[in-house]
Amino acid sequence: MGSSDEKKKATFKPTGNCSKYKVMYQSYISMKGGSNELSNWENKQENGPVSYYPKIVEKYGKPDVLANVPGGVCIWYINKEDDGHSELLLRDEYVPHSKPKVHYDFFYSYIKVHIPKEKLLEVLSISGSIGYDGLKHMLYARCGSFEANYATFRTVFDKLNSSNSDYGTNINNKEKEIKSNETYVNEQVKLNQQKYTKELSQDYY
Repeated sequence: MGSSDEKKKATFKPTGNCSKYKVMYQSYISMKGGSNELSNWENKQENGPVSYYPKIVEKYGKPDVLANVPGGVCIWYINKEDDGHSELLLRDEYVPHSKPKVHYDFFYSYIKVHIPKEKLLEVLSISGSIGYDGLKHMLYARCGSFEANYATFRTVFDKLNSSNSDYGTNINNKEKEIKSNETYVNEQVKLNQQKYTKELSQDYY
């Protein structure tokens, strides 16, 4: 038999508080841009991609693809019936964008929709942070948050539906309208896919 001190040492187990503080510390490190998953990324600004990473993980879990290198990327492949996204992509970049006000782009949301040719230039003219791949039928909005990307997509669908819509107003109201924008965009993705089933299956544009 060992001494009483040895027995205490052998039977010591961390309390719940230890786990609590460990989680708090990891959360603190992540908030400070020190996430282990993205430790080699360069853009660790307070409002940059490394800082935004935990928010995406909270909603969608860990990415399906992660490149922890300077200029790296994270990709989430989305396949949920009630979610209009096809992919989410986070890049180690910090693209300055001055419209409608100064901010930085690094977070891409992709939806699969058909954009009629006669509407394409009107859609692309909404923002320099919108792009469309006509062969893959993938439209992306790139900004710095879910809220901003949903507001951008809302503007796109308003234009497609010939409804009055102002991109600047939608962006400025992005936090207040996040729920309604998300619901609207998800509904519009479904309607577009139903309306353009034939076009979405074509291998040309």
